[in-house]
Amino acid sequence: MHSRAPRIFSVLGLLPLLILAGCVDLEMKLALNRDGSGAVTSSLIAPKQLASGNLNLQRSLVIEPPPQTSLDPRGEQVAFTSRSSFESLAQVIARPGAEFELKRVESGFLWGLFKPTYRLRAQVEGASQAQAKEAAALFIGHFFKATLEVPGEIQTAHAAGLGGLSIQPQVSEDKKTATWSVPLDSFLGHEGPLVFAVDFKAGLDLPEDQRQGVKSRQEGAS
Repeated sequence: MHSRAPRIFSVLGLLPLLILAGCVDLEMKLALNRDGSGAVTSSLIAPKQLASGNLNLQRSLVIEPPPQTSLDPRGEQVAFTSRSSFESLAQVIARPGAEFELKRVESGFLWGLFKPTYRLRAQVEGASQAQAKEAAALFIGHFFKATLEVPGEIQTAHAAGLGGLSIQPQVSEDKKTATWSVPLDSFLGHEGPLVFAVDFKAGLDLPEDQRQGVKSRQEGAS
């Protein structure tokens, strides 16, 4: 479906520059609030010398709502960050290959004594083009880190499948966040969707028409 679509986090146009400057890391975070609002943040972490001049390395996953960009120092590196805040996932228009979804998978019962279970899911796609595959080996030892943050308690954080790899997530002590560390060389050489998902219990205060589920829309979809 997306085989000819531009891949999110595409670094193809920047590969010659990034190879010369050194290695990079990628980050993505989907944070959800109790009322269904939240934010999608994506960052490219690169050597700080790339922060000079007018070079723009922000690569947002989201088109609408319009992302805010920032340049954040991280020691000898700098994070080129894009952050899009939303009132509902229904507002979000994602780039091809990206999708975000909240779905109720189990209803609560006994008058709210047991909270419903929801699944929060983020899907992205690897670069999959020949140039990215050829350059993938240059990024060994670096990672694409994906994080999901929920307003409840994570019950299950699902492994992400990447070819023959099974990427197991790390869940925070408070059980509100899960993070997957995907080898960047494998991600750049991967073709097809990469899915991150958690099941969590929470008493969400969602609009009536979104209590069973809500998800983002694709760029160009009607």
